[in-house]
Amino acid sequence: MREPDRVIRINQKTINHLRQEIGRIKLQNDSVTRRNSVFLSELMLTRLEQGMSQAQLARRTGLQQSSIARIENGTTSPTLKTLIRLARALNRDLMLE
Repeated sequence: MREPDRVIRINQKTINHLRQEIGRIKLQNDSVTRRNSVFLSELMLTRLEQGMSQAQLARRTGLQQSSIARIENGTTSPTLKTLIRLARALNRDLMLE
């Protein structure tokens, strides 16, 4: 049997509030995911339009080819420094909103 001071009691109002907050956070994350997806698509499209391989982009940026692949497939998020390097290597301006 649990000790009374170790039991967390939550009423229905609190549960409903938590559900709303979780939904709000999920919507924000979905929005961020969509923006990241658009950026990644633009990055890859720009690279391909310039006839550049991941290896060539890696050489221009000083990054590893595997890093370019992870950025393009969304398994890692580039730092601001990396974004600047990518933009310069692709002869593009970087605009942060």
